[in-house]
Amino acid sequence: MFGVHSERFTRLTLCSSSPHPPPPSPTPKINWKQPIVKQPDISTHVTQLSDKGYTTFNQLLSTGVATVLNQRLEAVLHGEFDTGTPPGKLPSSKLQDPWKPGKRTIQVVNIRHADTRFRSVICSPVLGKLVADVAGWTHGARVASDQVWCKPPTSGALSFHRDSAYFDFVPSDVMTVWIAFDDMVPEVGPLEYVEGSHKWGEGRVGSANQFFDKDRRRLMHDAARKEGFTKPLEQLKVHQVNVKAGGCGIHNGRTWHGSDQNRSKHQPRRGLGIHFVPANATFKSGELGKMWSKFRTKGSNVMPESEFPVTFRRPIAAQKKEEKKEKETSLMFDDSWMLVEPDAHPKNGFGSYHDDFALLAKEQEEKERIMYEEKERVADIAKIAEAAAMQNKQNGGEAKEEALVFDDSWMT
Repeated sequence: MFGVHSERFTRLTLCSSSPHPPPPSPTPKINWKQPIVKQPDISTHVTQLSDKGYTTFNQLLSTGVATVLNQRLEAVLHGEFDTGTPPGKLPSSKLQDPWKPGKRTIQVVNIRHADTRFRSVICSPVLGKLVADVAGWTHGARVASDQVWCKPPTSGALSFHRDSAYFDFVPSDVMTVWIAFDDMVPEVGPLEYVEGSHKWGEGRVGSANQFFDKDRRRLMHDAARKEGFTKPLEQLKVHQVNVKAGGCGIHNGRTWHGSDQNRSKHQPRRGLGIHFVPANATFKSGELGKMWSKFRTKGSNVMPESEFPVTFRRPIAAQKKEEKKEKETSLMFDDSWMLVEPDAHPKNGFGSYHDDFALLAKEQEEKERIMYEEKERVADIAKIAEAAAMQNKQNGGEAKEEALVFDDSWMT
């Protein structure tokens, strides 16, 4: 499933079986209403995604689906759109053949608009639920964008980068599902993840112009040094996603990832990346990148369902249960706030559940203090009245009534 290596790992060159595309395989009988394999147990994947920033599934697509999607990809590259609508971005006519050796990578953006088979995979409710479950999203999952990446034989590497930097949404969570359409042997340049890099700071994120940097590790190594890795080439753990066609990797949008060149002279490396965000995501306020600004309605941050489909939405009861669980976990008593100086809190309000708890505790403490003081005051008045009565009795006189008037206005 993984090829684990340090950055000095040297890949072996494997021999391709044929210099030409294999003859088209018979189209298998597929249930396109359910192209995704249900995963029986995801608990280990949840842990791995949290700890390492990625996880993999040996089989995500039903048998035969990857073969059909490769056929549909070639049709789309030649301008055949069974929906009647082109994808968001299509390469030039010079990049229509995945099998033709060359240096450039073929990219198709939002192919779900152009092809129904791709759409059935990208918008699968089973896949949406899987992503929401491994990510721990309360409301569900929605598709933000999809991209086909095809590396023809001998094509170049893709620089290490993060996905989350390119998304202008709130919350900022992003999960990417990368599905292999070919067997990911080291020779073809499979996807690679840097273990634990989703926990790094915002030192470097890169830009789209640097996807094909000659030094594909440069930005990532720069970010690693800011995290204290003095010799990133030797210290970092890089995992190669060596799954069969139909398998996948799922990674946090903050995980640094990239891929090496396709060293094969005959075999393309094809795959589909689907970027998911929480179902309740909205556009962030302020300026948006040009990729997203064209979809925002003036005066609103709502993401239109037509462009950003919610593929899985949890039932309201399940949402409330998850939210209650999250709140209970977050509000577990933590007395560390008592050690924080008042000036340490942000002036614009409290920024965490612990801060909110501290505020509530202080308010309750103040209420109890006021009640205690009032009880003491009532007790003192009673004592004064009793003492005055005793004095009057001894002196045979009556205390002045106005001095002993009981004021109960505080009770109201």
